[in-house]
Amino acid sequence: MIDKAKLLLKGKASKKNQGIYLFGLLFFCVIFFTISIIIYPNYSIFQESISSLGIPNENPDGYFYWSIGMMVLGLLFIPHLLYFYRVLHPTAYKTSIISLILSIIASLGLVGVGYFPEDTIYPHYTCATIAFLGYFSSFCCNLYILNKKIKDQEPWPKKWQVFLLYFQLFGIMFLFISAFIIFGLFYFYGIYWIAPNLPFLEWAVFISNLLYIIGLFLIIPDPS
Repeated sequence: MIDKAKLLLKGKASKKNQGIYLFGLLFFCVIFFTISIIIYPNYSIFQESISSLGIPNENPDGYFYWSIGMMVLGLLFIPHLLYFYRVLHPTAYKTSIISLILSIIASLGLVGVGYFPEDTIYPHYTCATIAFLGYFSSFCCNLYILNKKIKDQEPWPKKWQVFLLYFQLFGIMFLFISAFIIFGLFYFYGIYWIAPNLPFLEWAVFISNLLYIIGLFLIIPDPS
């Protein structure tokens, strides 16, 4: 058991054990996030940001669950990122190292998002920006690696797998960035065309990143 745990922490576990680890982690966090949402008074993903769940004054009975869930998610993602690195680095060693570093920094940013409540403003949003840009940049590095694997005619991935993986990721990211720009134009310059629903799109980006991680794991073949 101890040896298996060490392999997991180093990203060297079998795909079966890595899958149990990944989905177990996600299940734990979903339970904690759900508890926080249920306890939060009249919470709506269309009106309140994700981080609102972690504000003690707004969610006095549930903020703890959200904060713990987010910090655990960020910290325990790191072994899984090591697993991705070990799978991808034979194809593009330098790019996979860059991807790993960016994703680990992003995961630490996610820990900071859970630790610093949204009402602390600068620490929270600094960590959120690090997580947001870090993961997206890392996933873009992975796109280069996956395309190189296809170009080199390696057994995996298939073109359609990469397309689906990044279509949902880039699509949601485009909508979020567009909405953020529209909000900025209104906030700073009074220009107002439509009312972008940023809270909902925050959830969409968060879920899209999780779907990417799950999807990339699923298309990796089992060497056994």
